[in-house]
Amino acid sequence: MKPRFIFILSLLVGLYSCASTSVMQKTPATMADSVIYPANVWLAFGTEPYWSLQATHGQAIVFTTLSASDSISLPEASWKIEGHNTQTLTTQTERYHLKVTRSAQPCSDGMSETPFSYKATVVLTDNTLHTTTQFNGCAKLVQPVLLNDIWVLEKLEGHPIGNAKRPTMELRLSDFTVEGNAGCNGYKGQFSIVNDQINFDQRMIATRMYCEEHELEDVFLRAIAGQRYVYEVKSNQLILSTEGQPLMVFKKAD
Repeated sequence: MKPRFIFILSLLVGLYSCASTSVMQKTPATMADSVIYPANVWLAFGTEPYWSLQATHGQAIVFTTLSASDSISLPEASWKIEGHNTQTLTTQTERYHLKVTRSAQPCSDGMSETPFSYKATVVLTDNTLHTTTQFNGCAKLVQPVLLNDIWVLEKLEGHPIGNAKRPTMELRLSDFTVEGNAGCNGYKGQFSIVNDQINFDQRMIATRMYCEEHELEDVFLRAIAGQRYVYEVKSNQLILSTEGQPLMVFKKAD
């Protein structure tokens, strides 16, 4: 076995330029100055017109539209049951009254093929302008705490890994570090999370060891370093998507 030493991940990727497999182009991520780590957050959003709502446990409710110059911040409120599979949340300030309804039924955002489990409706009343506007869209529950585990890669760019040694990824929320084995070499770095996005830092380190079969490792490392994904954890799987399409699917380690 050849000696190991630590080196910058970008150099490792460069040494593997002979790999024939390519990955989708994504916007490089940068580490956030402060990490938003909610234990439980509901995100609702819609198009035509674009709008979004964030309801985080223990924090103010934030509603945003493209037409508004600033986001609207309203006091936290609890969800109430309003019939079968339907819940509502009502909050207000001196100027605004906002009611959110979520119902457990399939939903599409109208722009991607990503399915969502909840439909959402927001009714916003502006007491100053004497207007009431209804916004329709989808909603989902985001729970970053579920990321805290060891994951084994099952699919990359829609293709099963097969019999090759599968890359692993351990995400630790205690210090926001990621590490694992890329198929031959070990790697380690940092990540941040903001709501439903996970951002991997470009500045990772890895061991360097000769590997006869390095194509999978090359593609995997390129897909991790400096990249940003929307994440979803369900049925013991971690799904990392970009532009509405799953790029990597991991299975929770036994």
